[in-house]
Amino acid sequence: MNAVIVSKDNLAQEFLDILKKNGYVNIKNAKSVSLVEGKLSGEKNIIIYEWQGQNNEEDVYNLRELMKIDPKFNIKVLLLVDEGIRDAIKVLIKYDNAKFVFKPLSKEKLQIGLRMLVAERKRPPDMSIEYINPFIEATKSILKQMAFTDIEKKGVHIDKGLTVCGDLSGMMALSGQASGFVVISMSRETAFELVKKMTMGNVKEDEAEIVEGGVMEIINVISGSAQAAFNQNSYHFDFTTPTMIKGKGHSIYHGFNDSSIVVRFETPEKQELYLQVCLKQMTGNKPAAS
Repeated sequence: MNAVIVSKDNLAQEFLDILKKNGYVNIKNAKSVSLVEGKLSGEKNIIIYEWQGQNNEEDVYNLRELMKIDPKFNIKVLLLVDEGIRDAIKVLIKYDNAKFVFKPLSKEKLQIGLRMLVAERKRPPDMSIEYINPFIEATKSILKQMAFTDIEKKGVHIDKGLTVCGDLSGMMALSGQASGFVVISMSRETAFELVKKMTMGNVKEDEAEIVEGGVMEIINVISGSAQAAFNQNSYHFDFTTPTMIKGKGHSIYHGFNDSSIVVRFETPEKQELYLQVCLKQMTGNKPAAS
């Protein structure tokens, strides 16, 4: 697979290594969008475009030009965006094969962006509500077991587009009889209280690594519990290992043509956490009746 990078600066070696690990072994740079098509080959190509944010009209024009590239190259576009996000949204909403992550780029953000692009190829057209409850029940059950916390479901809504939920998120991709993403998000305050209970008070608020590690352990167990519940009902899924995204008020983009169900939970201390599920059943993959 091939990757073409359109950026004012070359990507750091650590990011090139991530691309190679994901199968993009032929990596090239292009100084302008007009030079991109000449650097493509084969049937699987990704274009990484840095959204400048200084001249948004030019960026919008460039993205539209990328979408005119010969379909035989089967391109996917990953945008690196910051202040120009509103203008990016206006044009992104029209395309299924473009996603974005926020600058500054990190290895985790790049990995998530690549996974979103790959998963998009698998997504079928209809959301199936039957996949939501196992995640709701697993979240409630595991938090009670591990953090001795009875959370209460406070609201459910449909989200289409950009979601901002807290400071820490664990994100996992799923494929199989359904395809998509599941995200559990919370504030650092919520994370600290949960890990504090989980460790019987043996953690300090400034011990970020321990708090983040505890949250990831909780999310890992929730993932395993949900997977077991699906298996008991004759569903088969492949779960990726959850990846943590962190940062004050970070955002997660799941695809403008795909609605997700967002469940808001509240702890007894009135702290919130969110479960975001964007799963679609693969055509013809309902479990056989027993």
